[in-house]
Amino acid sequence: MTTLLTRTRARGSHFGIHHVRGLVTARVHWPECNYLVDARRIVLYCPIMKVACSSIMRWFLRFQGLSEQEIGCREHDLILPYQLRKCGAWRATQILLDANVFLFAFVRNPWSRLVSAYLNQLLTVSDVSAPVLRAIQRRRRTASDSASPLRADITFEEFVSFLERENLRTCNVHWKPQHHFLEGNRFDFIGKFESLETDFQIVQGRLGTDVPLPRVNTTSYASQTAKTDFVGRCTPAELRRLPAFPHYRYFYSPATRETVARLYARDIARFGYTFDPDAA
Repeated sequence: MTTLLTRTRARGSHFGIHHVRGLVTARVHWPECNYLVDARRIVLYCPIMKVACSSIMRWFLRFQGLSEQEIGCREHDLILPYQLRKCGAWRATQILLDANVFLFAFVRNPWSRLVSAYLNQLLTVSDVSAPVLRAIQRRRRTASDSASPLRADITFEEFVSFLERENLRTCNVHWKPQHHFLEGNRFDFIGKFESLETDFQIVQGRLGTDVPLPRVNTTSYASQTAKTDFVGRCTPAELRRLPAFPHYRYFYSPATRETVARLYARDIARFGYTFDPDAA
């Protein structure tokens, strides 16, 4: 199912005026600063982490005329010149309010997206995972292991417990609620990750292009029909020993399922998601 939204004015609060050494400067705030605008100013894309954004970024670069060979594995670097922040606050505001610019985004089932974020970001130590790992390690810590090195050993259940104490408005973008990426701006089209290929054809038709949408940075899951045990308390080492990651529903206990329903209630209500639509 797709969602068509009525155009509304962009909120001026997203564009900041700052005084720097006597000069007045303006900058584009998050999330608009990361929206992607093409060189011809006909399309504006709002990337949401863990919602096929790497694939859509590669498509966006191909839409700009770059070849697969030119892009290589550098889509996250090559995309930077197309960020709306590069236009400056005044021009960015004009683009956001221009009815001729097609603004689109894709969203994802919050329960599925959170498992994807965990598997992609928290099974190793990185800049993204380190703050989470440190926070959870501090809660576990005793006097005898106060000098323990940072390890990527948290379970999905521990991650959900961590999120209960977080401010989800200011948390990492990989698990920030999706409505925060969209609020305050008009959108012409919001598609769904679960029907990506079909919904992206609507984007292609609106833009009059047939540039293929690549599939990159995808997580390998077992078949939805494959039966498995609950894995929400498995460590990353235990998960890596599995032949494939189980379907997202096997990461949830009734308690964590309800916690995520509460934390991401606005996403669930706005985009019409249920925990397991196949069971409906």
